[in-house]
Amino acid sequence: MAYDTSNFEQAEYTEVPFVPSASARARQPVLFGGVAVDETREVSESNPNYLLRAIAGGLIGAAFGAVCYAGFIDLTGWTIGYLAVLVGWLVGKGMMTASEDRGGPQYQVAAIALTYLAVAAGEAILVYLWASQRRPVPLNVPTLLGLAKVGLMFPMLNFMRSPGSGMIDMIILFVGLRAAYRMTSDNPRSRRTPFKG
Repeated sequence: MAYDTSNFEQAEYTEVPFVPSASARARQPVLFGGVAVDETREVSESNPNYLLRAIAGGLIGAAFGAVCYAGFIDLTGWTIGYLAVLVGWLVGKGMMTASEDRGGPQYQVAAIALTYLAVAAGEAILVYLWASQRRPVPLNVPTLLGLAKVGLMFPMLNFMRSPGSGMIDMIILFVGLRAAYRMTSDNPRSRRTPFKG
């Protein structure tokens, strides 16, 4: 019978190699031919949860922006196109906060769509509020579809009603869409200055 004759008084310690976690490896630059290549963006964008989280954050910003847009105009009676810029900023901020400052082309397309839909929802809310002041308007499916149609077509309707102010509103809407687009880019400088260059 063999006995284990380990001598614990004379133990030898060996160095255990450090193996970084997957997230730490993703942050380390990879060297190709002596040139550092950053793989962080590739790893972070391969996770679809960030885009979904960004869209969820953008939806919250869009809902808040639509309510602010309609509420301000309804309370003050001032039709200010610059509110579209606020809506774009709220959508971009919501998306970037939810995605932990990740951006890119998919985020930018979602930001433009959410900003336009938020401003359209604000216009639809205004039409509903103004129509309800004359007589009660039931909220049923045909009414909601009609409000959605009017909301989505608001730039053209404003332009047909008054070409001068309609054109100004379109330009301001474009600035709001551009702000959301720039804020959700993968360039950190654009996020800090969403309305410049």
